Amino acid sequence: MKMMFELILLTLARRLRRSCAKDGMKEKLRVPARSVQIRTRDGSVARHFVFCGGAVLSRRGTITSPDVTLVWQDAATATRVLLSSAPDAVPAALADQFLTITGDGEVAIWFSELVRLCRGGSTTDAAARPAIAVIGLGRMGSGIAAQLLRAGYPVTVHNRSADKARALLDAGATFAATPADAARHAVIAITSLANDDAVRAVVEGSQGLLGGLAPGAIHIGTSTISPEATGRLVELHAGHGSDYLAVPVLGRPDAAAAGELIGLVAGKASVFAASREVLAAFTRQLQYLGPDHAIAAAAKLAANYTAVTVIDLMGQIYAFGEKTGIPLAMLHSMFRMLWAQPVMQGYATRIWQRQFDDVGFDLRGGLKDVTLMVNAASAHGVHWDFAETIQRKMTAGIAMGLGGRDWSSVCDVTRAQAGLAIAPDHPSGSGPWPPSREARLAPPSPVTCSAQWCQKWPEDRKIGRGARGTRIVATNPARHLAVPDRPRARARPEGMSAAPSGNRISAGGPKKRQKGETWFTAAGFRSPEEWRNLCWNWLELM
Repeated sequence: MKMMFELILLTLARRLRRSCAKDGMKEKLRVPARSVQIRTRDGSVARHFVFCGGAVLSRRGTITSPDVTLVWQDAATATRVLLSSAPDAVPAALADQFLTITGDGEVAIWFSELVRLCRGGSTTDAAARPAIAVIGLGRMGSGIAAQLLRAGYPVTVHNRSADKARALLDAGATFAATPADAARHAVIAITSLANDDAVRAVVEGSQGLLGGLAPGAIHIGTSTISPEATGRLVELHAGHGSDYLAVPVLGRPDAAAAGELIGLVAGKASVFAASREVLAAFTRQLQYLGPDHAIAAAAKLAANYTAVTVIDLMGQIYAFGEKTGIPLAMLHSMFRMLWAQPVMQGYATRIWQRQFDDVGFDLRGGLKDVTLMVNAASAHGVHWDFAETIQRKMTAGIAMGLGGRDWSSVCDVTRAQAGLAIAPDHPSGSGPWPPSREARLAPPSPVTCSAQWCQKWPEDRKIGRGARGTRIVATNPARHLAVPDRPRARARPEGMSAAPSGNRISAGGPKKRQKGETWFTAAGFRSPEEWRNLCWNWLELM
């Protein structure tokens, strides 16, 4: 097996050298000098690659301090994985720790894309390629359709606003007036839509996708939708005689335009196999998650939850840096070291330089996804408190006028809460830009609040209305806190009830509410932690 692994690496080196003149490869090779080495754990097989000035150099053996090292468990494992036809073979090897990667993560991703390009495209004859329908030409759908056209597929497109199809029509696409017309002659129909309601509107009805899709055809859903909506689509297609494949995608619109999306695939293995070549035209990696379609929807929500929490975390740290005097350039370098993934590097730069007008995914769409996350987690008894916090922040951000900006602008809510201006600061630190409407609407300095327990929570946790409460004291030199008579609906978690007690008597407290104070009484809470969280949530919303 050692000889076979060496032969695979030698073949890869030759392919890389022969592919240098390809347009896509030339673009990728316009980078500073980079070095990559691949070896087995025991060092019995090793080869290094050096990329410099558009050329590819490769020899057996290792070099000192490469940018990236790919270490395989052994030659037999490496050979089996690299010769596998499964699209998720290498990711699975990483997950099983048969392969480990050390060094610069950005260079590792760049090298994997280079290998994919040098291996060439599809082997299917262009004349035999199936007809494709793409429905939904937003930022993602238009990129997917463009990549399919470049790969030589006959593509019919539909969008509610026909003007968005103009560039695709110039590139060779055909426009259809309805989703049914778009799907009528398609072997595979792809939807890229905003939310559950948009998907239902496109799929159902006499002019919907199912009205034109032939039995046995395949519908690939790339939208971020709820697991429940995914289940509904599976039922509709089963009754129609067609197949549904859930393929929510990871990546921004620029990744869609470059064919660099990551697809999370769930559905019948046979349907995935029949669709794999079409999917490969607009993705760089496919991860098959099994036959349960809802898992792909849940996985996309989990991935977006990871992204959005890190985005908000970086915004909090940048705000802390401004308040404490930490150089923002130092924090930016730290983020680039900690999160080598290019997309997260991009968000670190966006938040640092406050570039929210180049919209990849707007704040309203982000709120929709975060709401899906919260609902999906709650359905399984999981408490995603960070997602609930971001949900409130995104709602506040939309109220502040940020709804049409990139979803990373949610960090401006943190800035406003910290008393920082939310107009974009110049990255050099030379001062703020002219005040924007959002800056003029920034709230005054936050109220300082404290909470005190009025009575110790009893061991038996029996809660009677009015028997126990929490005293919420708010102080501000400039103003007193205005306390509404009842909390807003979103301040009350489902299955619980709480209301300011007004002048009602609470155990251990005064008989009359003081100015700038509010009292809460509890009913229906299972633990003091739930009660305490509700109180602090109420404070945040006030």
